[in-house]
Amino acid sequence: MQSEGLDSTTQSSRQILHDLNEQQFDENVIDKLVNLHRDLFPNQYLFPIKEFQVGQGQSLFSCKYHPSAQYIACGTQIGVINIIFSSKDFSSSQLIDTKSAASPVTCLRWRPCNDPNFKNTLLATYTDGKVIYWHATSNQALYRIQEKDNQVNCCDFTADGNKFLTAGSDCKIRMYDMSKLSNPCQVMEAGDSAGHTNRIFGLRVNQFEPHTVYSGGWDKTLIRWDLRSKLSTGSIYGPQIYGDAIDIKENMVLTGSFREDKQLEIWDTKQMTKLANIEWKEYGKLQIPDLKPQISKLYTACFDQSKSYIYAASVGKLYSEIRVFDTKQNFSCVDTFCQPLSGVMTIDHNVAKNQLCYGLQNGLFGCMNIVN
Repeated sequence: MQSEGLDSTTQSSRQILHDLNEQQFDENVIDKLVNLHRDLFPNQYLFPIKEFQVGQGQSLFSCKYHPSAQYIACGTQIGVINIIFSSKDFSSSQLIDTKSAASPVTCLRWRPCNDPNFKNTLLATYTDGKVIYWHATSNQALYRIQEKDNQVNCCDFTADGNKFLTAGSDCKIRMYDMSKLSNPCQVMEAGDSAGHTNRIFGLRVNQFEPHTVYSGGWDKTLIRWDLRSKLSTGSIYGPQIYGDAIDIKENMVLTGSFREDKQLEIWDTKQMTKLANIEWKEYGKLQIPDLKPQISKLYTACFDQSKSYIYAASVGKLYSEIRVFDTKQNFSCVDTFCQPLSGVMTIDHNVAKNQLCYGLQNGLFGCMNIVN
């Protein structure tokens, strides 16, 4: 099923999700799985506190906490950004681009900034090539950029908030200076390794080494770039990135892949070698032997920057999950939260509140406390 105004990338993603989720079955099976998963993981970490409809039945592609946790930005397939007031009653306002046709919101990033004039500003990318810099609490578009012939799929700010990067369907990574947005952007070039040969869906600046950024996409290649030289400095063949599934902590790069095996991996930032392959066990088959085979693929994953946890979420053929893995327990899974049929498209963790938010294929948004 395709929605009006969707580009080919979004239509392709929705077809993948439809194929994965077409196998309907009795909801009692989901209830049984949830209960059995709780038996497997008696020490509960994930405690749901709120779930409600945001996307009018349309996918939520990006959810991001404000650093203070006062707000959560949630980007929808119909081009609307919902600013959810998590510090109050989860009411929301909307950011709507009225100057062009509606286009899916692909990625959101709050600007890290100490200037009170810019502390609630937000960068958003869209599939029609728009990049809009919003003032979220006043509903104003402060600046807009149009990347010609490009579907912009991802973005990220440098640690100081003075620059941001974008990437998408034309395989290029662009860097913009926030103080000179009217100037042409700088484009990363191939250096020690080749550049991307297919769509880019993941982009993450290394906050521990602010001059370094990592990117990944459909070409199954994770590339490291130097923002000073504007050149690639290394690459890894393997991770198949389809969403916001690259994160960094200390000397580790986490990747979540949209495939049937080796979905979750950790790499060394210096050597660009694998540190760990985190097994994604299909617990449902172990618990209900006659259950049809479950296939889990990942759109999204992230580190807990204050604790030893990793959060990852799946799109499954029978059901979807958000899982917690503990690096101090040999990367074992310590808790799981089941979602019937609708795939988890995006997750984000906030250190200040120790909460996890998520967005689903069917437009549901949820928020959970993390306890343990």
